[in-house]
Amino acid sequence: MLKKRIIKIVIAFGIVETILSGCSKQETHHQGNETGTPKTATVKTSSKQEHSNFLWNKDKAAALDSFMKSWGNTMGQQYQSYFPGNNTDYYGLAFPKELGQHSIAVNGNTNVKVAWSNNGRGNADYNVVAIYCDSVTAKPMEAHLYFFTIHRGKPVVLVTMTTNGNTLYFHETKNTALQKGFAKIMSNKKEHVVVHRTNKDTTLSLTSQQLGTLVGLYKAPDWFKGGLKGGAMWYGNSQNTPDIGSAFQGFDYITANGDPTSYLYYKQDGGNVVIKYVDPTNSQGVANAPIRTETIPLKRLINDYYNTPQEKQEVDGYANELKPEADFLSQTRGS
Repeated sequence: MLKKRIIKIVIAFGIVETILSGCSKQETHHQGNETGTPKTATVKTSSKQEHSNFLWNKDKAAALDSFMKSWGNTMGQQYQSYFPGNNTDYYGLAFPKELGQHSIAVNGNTNVKVAWSNNGRGNADYNVVAIYCDSVTAKPMEAHLYFFTIHRGKPVVLVTMTTNGNTLYFHETKNTALQKGFAKIMSNKKEHVVVHRTNKDTTLSLTSQQLGTLVGLYKAPDWFKGGLKGGAMWYGNSQNTPDIGSAFQGFDYITANGDPTSYLYYKQDGGNVVIKYVDPTNSQGVANAPIRTETIPLKRLINDYYNTPQEKQEVDGYANELKPEADFLSQTRGS
């Protein structure tokens, strides 16, 4: 009798345990469906949405690095990539680490904010996604610093060759191959961007006025265009002009005929253009201002300003507006 009761109790406990176990499993499974799975799905969806909003990523960075090697070779320059933890030494400036610590002007506007961004998003006027510089291999005072940026949702390449002063003056690159290459990478287009090396740039014959126009647009576009508009922009050669210092002998020049800072001297040296000018930036007066010398590949000037039919028409139009310095000297002697 006692044995039967024990058996019944054991069976009863077994049934209860089975029921409880079944309830427990059912409850766990139910919670997994309502709370676990939807939460996981929500996180994944949010992550995908977040990444889909990124304008820049590792794949695009790798594509830009490959493009810059090709483009740099075409320009006769060697560029290195810089990013957080690997900063430039651009005349002592470390970017991107020191972004925000220095005054940066873009197209003459000093009221801009420039900041690094890993994904192209940010609150800066120009969100920098990549930095390239050739300071390691460039000749003294000839280094280029490029910021690849997102400006109001659009890809913009900024460049500077500033070497002194408290402000770095950037401008949007005029090199159409570089700008288009960055834009294609940004838009995720699959076509491979190729920069072709041609002999057109080195065989092209330019007049002194055309070359002076390219130099003016490169160094001081506002000053140059303003002088033309006012009918006060002249061109000449130092050998035919009195009172030109020995440092400028053999150079052509464009001038607004003011103090020494109103002259830009230039001459072609093989595939390069040598530019000289008086720079009073850090001096106490024009008389004590140093003479700066800059060398730039001719093909870069051509690629930047004399590449398309529209650009050629614009440059040739400016060149035709330049007046010979001999006319100015003749007028001043006769007055």
